[in-house]
Amino acid sequence: MTFFTNVRFSLILLFTLLFACKNEVQPETTATTIDTITVKTLGEYKVDLKLFPESFLQEDDLQKWTELIDLQKSMVSLKDLNPKGITVDLLALNTRIKKMEESPFPAPFDTPQIKSRLRLVGMQANKTRYFTNYYTDDSLGPAYQNLYRFYNAFVDRILSLKEEENTCLLYTSDAADEEDS
Repeated sequence: MTFFTNVRFSLILLFTLLFACKNEVQPETTATTIDTITVKTLGEYKVDLKLFPESFLQEDDLQKWTELIDLQKSMVSLKDLNPKGITVDLLALNTRIKKMEESPFPAPFDTPQIKSRLRLVGMQANKTRYFTNYYTDDSLGPAYQNLYRFYNAFVDRILSLKEEENTCLLYTSDAADEEDS
């Protein structure tokens, strides 16, 4: 009787192992797969990039502010959206933003308004980079659009500060001319 009990136990164990252990291979998710999905999805999201006018960048103070020019180059590079390197482009953008935050700002732009907008661009770049690693359909595209929206606000504020400075100088010179007459 013990022989039949051992055979029965062996058969049950054998069937359990055969049917319980299926050797299914699950596909591996790699960074390349994520980048490919990212490109397909981000193509649906259109972004507008505001660039600094060439005449604006030619001014004396701004030619020395290389961090601003480098930041603009990074944003252009990211907009072109190299399919293989969106994560690399975002890392480069973060590095340039940190360098810009640590560097001295030219006199008219050394204001909390400009620095806070730059920090917002940096935070949004980090958020976008996060979504390239932990991809979800409904979050990467809007984060990518918001990155450009925050950068465009940063550009608009720099341009408006320069315009305000020029307006103040114009009013000051007009007032000085009236006093002289």
